[in-house]
Amino acid sequence: MRVIAGGRVRHRKRRSHKLYIVIGIMIVLLILVCVYFYIRSEYRITAVKIEGNTYHTDEEIKEYVLTGAFGDNSLYLSHAIKKGKEWDIPFVDTVEIEIVSHHEITIQVYEKMLSGCVEHLGRYIYFDKDGVVVESTKELSEKVPLITGLEYKQIVMYKQLPVSKEEVFSTIFNLTKLMDKYNLKANRIHFDPDYNITAYFGQVRASLGQAEYLDEKLMNIQYILPSLEGMSGELKVENYTNIMDDIDFKKD
Repeated sequence: MRVIAGGRVRHRKRRSHKLYIVIGIMIVLLILVCVYFYIRSEYRITAVKIEGNTYHTDEEIKEYVLTGAFGDNSLYLSHAIKKGKEWDIPFVDTVEIEIVSHHEITIQVYEKMLSGCVEHLGRYIYFDKDGVVVESTKELSEKVPLITGLEYKQIVMYKQLPVSKEEVFSTIFNLTKLMDKYNLKANRIHFDPDYNITAYFGQVRASLGQAEYLDEKLMNIQYILPSLEGMSGELKVENYTNIMDDIDFKKD
């Protein structure tokens, strides 16, 4: 009888020990769940200020940065920044993120200096003012003109496009700056074998000729284009040099 009683006591002790372990695990799990929901609510980002973005909208930048299960958590974001996390965003060189508070951050966007792009093997290859390739994507940006007519054999990232006349890149850069100045938006800029320029504005193509008097030519185009809305044809300004010259428009 004593042996049996002792066995029952030991059995009760083992059962009590297991019960304590289960209760302990449940308490730990409950604490972890409470901590999880506390962090999710206390550090949830609800206000985002974005500066410096022109190629992407604020919502697009937020989608790139605040991504993943904890992407909208300032505690996780702070840890990611300290670990040197980089965000791969098309047309963007880098972003700087400031944690203003548990619920608020500021994103400063530093964009790549894009001058134009060419189409190659189903992708759009973007280059800077010196013709150096800085981006390759399937996305055609409405803010960067598509350049056609340039001849090259191969394209290498972070190398200059191998064209026969390097001066064409300064011409393209000058063109894009002047178009911004006069609020002009070209769908495409074409160079023929002699590097004569044709800019396409919707259904109107402007023959600009050589890279001379571009400022004067584009200044006049900005006044003429509104009167050609809905028309298709060629605006001949290749020989324009001063205010006394005529500008012809030939309908298709």
